[in-house]
Amino acid sequence: VPKDEKSFSFSGLKTAVLRLIQQERLQGVDDERLRDIAASVQHAIVLQLVDRVVHAHKIHPTDVLVLSGGVA
Repeated sequence: VPKDEKSFSFSGLKTAVLRLIQQERLQGVDDERLRDIAASVQHAIVLQLVDRVVHAHKIHPTDVLVLSGGVA
């Protein structure tokens, strides 16, 4: 997603992670591996959000930040 986009979606990532977890469960992996996957995904999402916020703040400096999400 280009940096100039102000809205974006994690739906593709969520689908990929769901499929990965389903495959891992079929292979009988332990819960620790699933927790590791979840933590890695969470970390990647947070990095993207922080990167977008920092970039937006450089373009539009402000004292107030609202970050929201959910299904439209």
